[in-house]
Amino acid sequence: MDKYSSHLKFCIVCGKRTATMPRKKIGKNDYMVWSEIEGKMNVLEGRINGRKNALEGKFDSMETTMEELKVEMRGVHQELQEITHILGRRTRNQDRSSKGSRVGRKEISEDNIEENRGENVTEKERIKLAYIFTKGGASYWFRFWEKKTNNPT
Repeated sequence: MDKYSSHLKFCIVCGKRTATMPRKKIGKNDYMVWSEIEGKMNVLEGRINGRKNALEGKFDSMETTMEELKVEMRGVHQELQEITHILGRRTRNQDRSSKGSRVGRKEISEDNIEENRGENVTEKERIKLAYIFTKGGASYWFRFWEKKTNNPT
């Protein structure tokens, strides 16, 4: 047992500390009275409680944010389901209307382009059609040229 243990009293029920302790030597020439130690402990307890309350507040705000995100994600999920349902219905209707072909568009061939050259076809449309029919490295140059004409530097 410590020589000061007889001077310390601690209530188990309420947790309060009381002391009838004489001055205690801390360092070489530094002395502290027990009340000063108890005061510093109370300050530290206050700081700890403040930090604990701040962390609890942050945790509560994080929980509410998470709940809001969950609700928003449910809404986005429902919207995506509706969109996929609508798109699925649209593609089924297109499949029925195309009568055998997978895509319900008019087929484009090089012959059709040559035949319709006299009609009002803009240069951009011609370039896009030419890009469709290019193979290999030429498609790279068409993309490069198209980007350069759309975004001149």
